[in-house]
Amino acid sequence: MYSINPGTGAATLIGPTGLNSNVGGPPTIGLSAGSPTLYISYGNSYSSATLYSVNTTTGAATPIGSTGADGIGAVVLVNGTLYGGSNWQGTTQADTVTVLNPATGAGVLAASVSGGATQFYGLAPFNQIYYFSQLALGGGWQTTLTYINYSTSTITCTTNFVSDSGAPLSVPFSGGAVSTRTDTLQAGQSLHDQSQADLNAPVVEGWAQAICNGPIQASLLYRLYQQGAPVGEAGVNAMTAPATKFVTFAQTKTGVAYGNPSSTQSAVVTFTVVSAGTKLGSANLTLPPLCHGAANLGPLLGLADFVGFVEITSSVPIISLSLNAEAYPVFSSLPPGELSGSTPLVFQ
Repeated sequence: MYSINPGTGAATLIGPTGLNSNVGGPPTIGLSAGSPTLYISYGNSYSSATLYSVNTTTGAATPIGSTGADGIGAVVLVNGTLYGGSNWQGTTQADTVTVLNPATGAGVLAASVSGGATQFYGLAPFNQIYYFSQLALGGGWQTTLTYINYSTSTITCTTNFVSDSGAPLSVPFSGGAVSTRTDTLQAGQSLHDQSQADLNAPVVEGWAQAICNGPIQASLLYRLYQQGAPVGEAGVNAMTAPATKFVTFAQTKTGVAYGNPSSTQSAVVTFTVVSAGTKLGSANLTLPPLCHGAANLGPLLGLADFVGFVEITSSVPIISLSLNAEAYPVFSSLPPGELSGSTPLVFQ
């Protein structure tokens, strides 16, 4: 058993597994991903593989039990369930996914796989991505991150904070200022952590992305303070996928925030205001990769007074949020209003 430095590729010997390379046929080895315990499935293509746990300090493998599945070449833990990818049933090639019992090794057929390769070399753990299209720090603003793990499994989330320019954004929390934070939530655990920004410092805005190895409820609280007292706030529900079309209520003071999560493509974003079936105006801007912006619609489109709705369209998928600010500093978030890319719009 070796550990691999992902930055350099250098291998460091840990120790012998104790497994016999002579398994009576073409060997198949599956190494687990996404699991705090390292598992190995080991056997040959024509007979039942055995599930082992591996001591990552010494390399020694301890047998757990027979999987009952042939030729398992990949193992992955997803939301507390251990899966194995198999390519054989006896001497017959048959791609399947098997649920493995980590206590006994026993496998139960979960699904047949079609259209795949002739051999499993790996299975990727499930990741759920959550996007927050607006956050603000300083200038009276604080941002609170809220995660709820309602599942029965432990879930880890890595959150990246990004500035308007697309660079990492350092956010001061109670544990220190970070541009990336990792939070592990046990089953039934929640996180509610407010930033500790200097309220008198110039305002800094941006967006955030959370990558979690399981589903959670994710939101962000966008709170305004005046003379140290909170006077307004809005909840920002996370988007789970960028979109190319958004429609939401709008009036002169409505704020829109927009971010481009692509690391390679610029987005051409168009804002179109409609009132009583009439197009009042539109504006275009180019949003470089990972960049973010926010504006009030009246000044953005040069409109003095209107009530209606806004269409936001983009050449590549983006994230967006609208804030109702008719009675500022009282304000509230509006639904993102994302639509399928094939949805026809009255003006587009």
